[in-house]
Amino acid sequence: MKFYFLVFFYFLSITSSLILCFSVYFIFFHSILSIKDQVKYIYGSNNSKSLKRYIKNSLPYFILALIFLILFFIYAEIDNNDLLPIIFTFLAAITFPHVLVIEKMYRTMKQ
Repeated sequence: MKFYFLVFFYFLSITSSLILCFSVYFIFFHSILSIKDQVKYIYGSNNSKSLKRYIKNSLPYFILALIFLILFFIYAEIDNNDLLPIIFTFLAAITFPHVLVIEKMYRTMKQ
């Protein structure tokens, strides 16, 4: 299975942009695996009932974040040349606290 993912990413990397490759990796590998670990940590198991509870509880935050993101892009007058640096700055700003929280979660799970 890992071989197929490697081949997939190889062909994706030679046929598309870096941002698309990173997005596919982030969504399908990093995020999904992390969500599975978070569900297990919060609810004690990775069954469908726990996943539904996780989605139900996180959906309001996701929707609120999406609304703020949309409003930001509607009301902020941003030149297209400035968009990518703004996105990466935002990602860097949220990555540091995310790393601390997830690292603490994994440390607790190992005990």
